[in-house]
Amino acid sequence: LNAIRDNLTGKIDEETENRLKKRYERIKDLKERFLSERWPEGEWEATPIRPWRLLKDLREALSPDAILTHDSGSLSTHWLSRCFDFYTPKTCYCCLGGVMGFALPGALGIKLAEPDRDVVALVGDGSFMMVNSALTTSVQYDIPVLIIVNDNSSYMQIKWRQKPPYLGSNLLNPDLVKLAESFGVYAERVESPSDLKPAIKRGLNETRNGRTALLDVVTVSDPKYATPETYFKTCISS
Repeated sequence: LNAIRDNLTGKIDEETENRLKKRYERIKDLKERFLSERWPEGEWEATPIRPWRLLKDLREALSPDAILTHDSGSLSTHWLSRCFDFYTPKTCYCCLGGVMGFALPGALGIKLAEPDRDVVALVGDGSFMMVNSALTTSVQYDIPVLIIVNDNSSYMQIKWRQKPPYLGSNLLNPDLVKLAESFGVYAERVESPSDLKPAIKRGLNETRNGRTALLDVVTVSDPKYATPETYFKTCISS
């Protein structure tokens, strides 16, 4: 970059330089505006847990080089891009095109490639129910990852585009803790925001000791919270 800068010095005319400065200032203003409006102002202690609280506590509990996998879902598709920072390259893996079910098996593959790093699968309950048999692979072949299930009892990506009675988008999930434990996985159900970060740390410790862990995080099922756009438009304006 220094070589490019030195090579361009003195070769940009005044008109172009002024235009670039204005563009820089505009981008700077947009960034500052985004950061000032990034986080919702309230409901941090609300139950069921709000999406932004889950992501904030997860980011604070993870090291900068921890690897996160995610797949299609209201949390990972919409809220993640707004409320979760990535600090180093190759720490976020997803499957383009709105694919469900990638996060868990993807995390297993990445853990094999990066055995000394924390690997976390952030997955919706709908996606998890499609691929929960991957828990067998994780246990049988000693591939310890942390699985965080965003349990809003719905296909939220579909639900927020519907009107009541939300045909086919509400889910009747089994007890995910008992399901995970039946595979030999460490599991907890998290219902209170204050329990989030301690549970994440316990889950990470389990994986560092060679055991896969699952956190069933109960989050809000109201479609008003599906995306930042629906939240700020519906909840804040009202």
